Amino acid sequence: MRFINHDEKQGPTSLHIEECEVPSYNPEVERLIRVEATAVNRADLLQSMGKYPPPQGVTNIIGLECSGYLVDPQTNQVTGEKVMALVSGGAYAQYVKVHKDHLMQLPKNMDFATSAAIPEAWITAYQLLHKIAKIKEGETALILAAASGVGTCLIQLCKYAGASSIAVSSSYDKLQRCKELGSFDGINYKQFPVFSERVKLITDGEGADVILDPVMGTFFNCNLECLAMDSRWVIYGFMGGIKIREANMMKLMN
Repeated sequence: MRFINHDEKQGPTSLHIEECEVPSYNPEVERLIRVEATAVNRADLLQSMGKYPPPQGVTNIIGLECSGYLVDPQTNQVTGEKVMALVSGGAYAQYVKVHKDHLMQLPKNMDFATSAAIPEAWITAYQLLHKIAKIKEGETALILAAASGVGTCLIQLCKYAGASSIAVSSSYDKLQRCKELGSFDGINYKQFPVFSERVKLITDGEGADVILDPVMGTFFNCNLECLAMDSRWVIYGFMGGIKIREANMMKLMN
């Protein structure tokens, strides 16, 4: 089969096509997909630069989600069954193996290209917003890195849940796109590095009921100032670093 390989010294600009064997799989717990579409995630870019190694025992081929046709485990023939899946790696290839519990049927009105972008970003966003933060109708969510894949999903899910979202991003072009997707307001953190002041202004001094934060380090103290009473702060990434300086944790007790 063909797959997309990379050179860790050159990163994503080095992507090129090579050939290898179709992955072997255990039909008791795994399935094989003939890939029709895949997606691009931050983890893919980092892995192509050698900064995000795959889990032990997982293929070095990048790609965490895909859509395509299911292969019959009895005959090894490609079926007409359309599926999408979250995978540990290997989606940048003609075939990828996946745990059978990570397979999802394609909705009838959805094409391969659209569905390939659902398993990683959209399911992550849904889990963060509903399973962990437990967003409620009428609440306000502060979404950091709002123009990212997960961020844009969070904006739309907030709107669907009847909650308002404040988008935080690095440019007004990105914030305009966030507004088109449904954000109530937006903050350019390059113009307003202490963005907590803007959050308090937007929320009439109340703060955010939910903070969805893939940045952590550099934004930590600002986020402390943004918290409303009985709020939830969900940290799901460390793009701003893992170390914090002089955080006043007593603010969580106020």
